[in-house]
Amino acid sequence: MAPSTAAAQLKEQGNALFIKKDFVRAHDKYTEAIAIDGQNAVLHANRSACSFGMGKYLDALRDAHQATELDPTYAKGWSRRAAAHDAAMEFTSAVQAWQTAVDVLPKANLTPSERQQHEQYTASLQKAQERLAAFTSNPFPGIVSGPLDKPPWKAAEEMLPALHAGGRAKFSSSAYVIHHANQDFEEGVGYINMLKKVPIKGAPNGYGIVGHTEGLACITNGLMRDMRVFRMDSSNWLNKFNDQVNFEAEKRRAWTSDSFENIKQKALDRLKKEGWNDVRPALAVVVRARLMRAILDSKLRQAPHVAVERLKEILQILQWGRQIWRDVPKDDRGAVFQDTFVRGIKAIYLETLMSAHAKAAATEKQTFLDTLLDAARELVEDMEKESRQPSSTEPVDPGFVSSFYVYPTAEADAVVGYCFVQMAQSSEKLSEKMTCYALAIKQYTQAALALPQDDEKHCWYLNCTIDPMLKTGAPKDVVMGIVEKIREAMPKMQKIWANSALAKEGRDAMIEATLRIAESKLS
Repeated sequence: MAPSTAAAQLKEQGNALFIKKDFVRAHDKYTEAIAIDGQNAVLHANRSACSFGMGKYLDALRDAHQATELDPTYAKGWSRRAAAHDAAMEFTSAVQAWQTAVDVLPKANLTPSERQQHEQYTASLQKAQERLAAFTSNPFPGIVSGPLDKPPWKAAEEMLPALHAGGRAKFSSSAYVIHHANQDFEEGVGYINMLKKVPIKGAPNGYGIVGHTEGLACITNGLMRDMRVFRMDSSNWLNKFNDQVNFEAEKRRAWTSDSFENIKQKALDRLKKEGWNDVRPALAVVVRARLMRAILDSKLRQAPHVAVERLKEILQILQWGRQIWRDVPKDDRGAVFQDTFVRGIKAIYLETLMSAHAKAAATEKQTFLDTLLDAARELVEDMEKESRQPSSTEPVDPGFVSSFYVYPTAEADAVVGYCFVQMAQSSEKLSEKMTCYALAIKQYTQAALALPQDDEKHCWYLNCTIDPMLKTGAPKDVVMGIVEKIREAMPKMQKIWANSALAKEGRDAMIEATLRIAESKLS
């Protein structure tokens, strides 16, 4: 396990930097050492610790996994792996890794250092077991599961004939958005349900899998149109979905577990040997599988900080591909490199970043807020460069235009508004507070008015303007004008969104409480 002389020197330099908590430079030193001696488990474990210190838990996990593959008896490697699983809220894997870290230590005649490790790993194992037990008792917080009483997509479907009859004048309705999103999502779920395990003599595990390779594409297309269609309608939904991902990854020979750097190299190598028809579907599975993992991290496991990492990786892959293949025809590169797909990922990234900010420790909130504001402004700038205004004769899918042009702009504006509210709340200067609140009002209003009146977010974003208005002493007629707009829109919203996830979390009661406060203060 001892590294070469040059690698050993780099390792010592990395260790000195790590002690000073200079994780970035320490990571660089270990990377240089690994380039010389890539089979050394200690170097990978040390670089894993640096990634962990920087909050890059997926990178930490990859290096820790490599360390334990190189040396399955390396207890510290298993502890790094367990810690990364813990941080990623992968509780079953964390328990297994902590148990292995304990098991590979000597059983007798332990050195003082080994005794300390045994105590630490045993205590960590117990905590991981407690976290796993708590998660198992409530595995799906915030997830719609089981049958619903007229969900939004069903209500929208019933409204469509009348909307179609109204022509373009009726295009501004969230019914189109949620209906088409649900169509894609349900088509994907249908493909998942078609997946079958067929007994095959001599095959691994004794069976092969037969299915359709478009399940992942349909589900992710639906979620990028509107995340609010996501639900798990059976107790084994997640298992079936994982089978679908494994099936498509095997069929397309996709690099679903590789790092960004490895994916780049492998994609370029395969492109030279086998061409676009082989690389295009493999990259699509890589991107879409990562997207679903991010959504599950955020929605299912309540780990938006991990989802943010996955989404950053996706954006890296997409930005890299769009740059090096910018002159390649779009049909060859594939759908995942299209502007609308990238925009859909950025919108989900914004939503996830906001969740991560809300859950972040006090010491991390400012970092998340800065990243969130930058990402929101970047999306606003992207949308300003490309405005989608169909001609009067052009056939158009109003749900598509809304999902990938109107809604991302509104979401970005609303996120900027959220950031200004956070900045106002943390500022100690009155003038700065008032400026931030005023900017928040502008952004939230802009977001609300961009959306159809019958979308719940239209009401919600208008609702978000009232508290800043009251704090800044806005004129009574302005505040009451917003109150009237909300009261006018709420019945329209209820026709579609009466049973949404946000409604079940108390949306209407919160809006009513805000309206009552405004009306009582200004009466």
